Amino acid sequence: MRAVVAMLLCPLAAFALEPKDVFIVCNKDVKESREVADHYVAKRKVPAENVIELSLPKGEDISREDYDAKLAGPLRTALKDKKDACKVLLCVYGVPLRVGPQKPTKEEQAQIDKLKTESDEARKKVEEAKKEKKTKKIKEVSHEGEEGRRGGRRPEDGGPAHPSDGRVATRPEHRRRG
Repeated sequence: MRAVVAMLLCPLAAFALEPKDVFIVCNKDVKESREVADHYVAKRKVPAENVIELSLPKGEDISREDYDAKLAGPLRTALKDKKDACKVLLCVYGVPLRVGPQKPTKEEQAQIDKLKTESDEARKKVEEAKKEKKTKKIKEVSHEGEEGRRGGRRPEDGGPAHPSDGRVATRPEHRRRG
């Protein structure tokens, strides 16, 4: 039984990461970043040549332009000859965490501007339609109010002479007593 377990665990050991497989990215403009990288090198026995120092902005955020120019480009250059050896990139303290949004191209910006204009125009039309509907409703309500004061229809048009004559009583207390 022990032999079977040993045979099963041996292939797993072959896939384990070794110190030479780890490359450390640090910010040379942040003193503490290099200190963390050196500590990792000492404790994990990562080769010193596997430390890649880049000049990056301080802070957790980096613009897309700086990312492309100061991090991605130089990192690709540094790893060009070591692609097969690198299995893990370890970014330590001092390397920005978040990359800003990519700016749209001129064509994309033109499309965005066009859509924004169309959206603003549509929004104005909706507001105008709402105002018209509200005005129409107010006119209807005020017209109904005038009819209610006159009993709905005029007597000369065949309507009741008194407003209460044209009403339909639904509850006993509203019925006319006569």
